[in-house]
Amino acid sequence: MSNPETVVFHVSDQNNNPIAGVLIRVYDVVGAEFFTQQYTDVHGVAEIDGLAGDDPAIPYTIRMSKTGAAFDGSLGDASKTPLLITVFSPSSIVPGGNSFEIKGETFTRPVAPNLRLCRCSGFFKDITGKPLAGLEIRFINEFGPTVVDGNAVMGEGVNLVTDKYGYGVIDLYRNGLYEAWVSGVQAADGNSEHAIGFPRNMIIPDQGSANLVNLLFPIVIRVGILENPISLALNQVFNPTVAVWADDGRMLLGTGCEDVYYDVVDKSVAGISVTKEKISLVGLNPGVTQLTAIRKDQTIVKIPSTTNLFVAPVILVVS
Repeated sequence: MSNPETVVFHVSDQNNNPIAGVLIRVYDVVGAEFFTQQYTDVHGVAEIDGLAGDDPAIPYTIRMSKTGAAFDGSLGDASKTPLLITVFSPSSIVPGGNSFEIKGETFTRPVAPNLRLCRCSGFFKDITGKPLAGLEIRFINEFGPTVVDGNAVMGEGVNLVTDKYGYGVIDLYRNGLYEAWVSGVQAADGNSEHAIGFPRNMIIPDQGSANLVNLLFPIVIRVGILENPISLALNQVFNPTVAVWADDGRMLLGTGCEDVYYDVVDKSVAGISVTKEKISLVGLNPGVTQLTAIRKDQTIVKIPSTTNLFVAPVILVVS
């Protein structure tokens, strides 16, 4: 008789480094019926609970996918090779239990050889998950007259077109402000002449390489509070030291309150007010609560997503 088991996947690249954000989907043995899915964490580990195991073991087919990682021996993840696993119950039947090591070949982001430039690269997909080939993006500089190493930076915009893998790469000046015009989004009527275009403003980080997708669609990914835990006396007002990072390589000024919503879990214990420059916390009643931070603007969806932007819980203690 089968029993529910916990199955653990350890995903690492060709250099034995963990691969985070890999989607693992579980199907029946022939790959026809979908059961469940999970993403690997920062350690490259994904746990899936409730898969039926038995003795003899029950077979499953799993499929892995992540943009920039390949599990079929070639770059790109349009066609992945399914893997067959078997789940035992009890798990002690096999050494190490129902744990599986998976190898993936990761994409190494290219670096601009010119120290003044940042090589921006990324993958794009269509609405079915296939590589989006032929996507055209036009980049126009938005900074004023600029002379770099005695050379005037001038000229019209530059076009990028993705290849058959949906991959595009372009070198842009570090710290430069660009408008990117994405003109390859298909219109609802299917007429290519009616394709939808939209502009995105980009700030290029001061580094040799960057994820072009994050530059086009940046979001806040992390908030740090220097003081943790925070101890407050009754009626004491405290301004914690805050740092806010976006996934396009920028550190936002101040609290980033235009992009981040800060709150206190138990408002009877502590109060909060937020401006662009600072967070103010005040002790109201003895007790323990937490400070939370979540994305305010949800117009850009990224999967997997992060609910709380703090790396570790920020504890408030009022006494």
